[in-house]
Amino acid sequence: MFVPDETTTQSIYGHRSFAPVLALWNFQSPRGLGLAWDLGAQRLSDLGREASVIRGGVGPRILFAPASADFAPYVAVRGDAYVMRLDQGSWRTEPGANVELGASVLRRVVVSTRYDAVRRIDGVSLSGFSGRVAVKVF
Repeated sequence: MFVPDETTTQSIYGHRSFAPVLALWNFQSPRGLGLAWDLGAQRLSDLGREASVIRGGVGPRILFAPASADFAPYVAVRGDAYVMRLDQGSWRTEPGANVELGASVLRRVVVSTRYDAVRRIDGVSLSGFSGRVAVKVF
């Protein structure tokens, strides 16, 4: 679930969005420094207005316990490229960053919260908070 951090954006494009996420997580990672990849999308829509975001990036992740532990907290900081469009306007690419705090639980579930910070486009902020629950499939 993604929630924009500004009430103006919420009143125009909606208060929240839900989107499926495909995530890769290695439950064999050792404790310590590693890479965190990010690829995702979200769409806010309300009353015929729509804001779309596609993002991708990479950055460091610190895993505070081996991923094979029953509880393995982590923090990740990534630089992303955000490709965004408001309503039927043109797609624009802007730099941004996100900070994520989460944990794998019982080697089956990853829960996290994050904040995405991205430049305004046409005076609209698409920065915001999100929460995620991922379940191991393979």
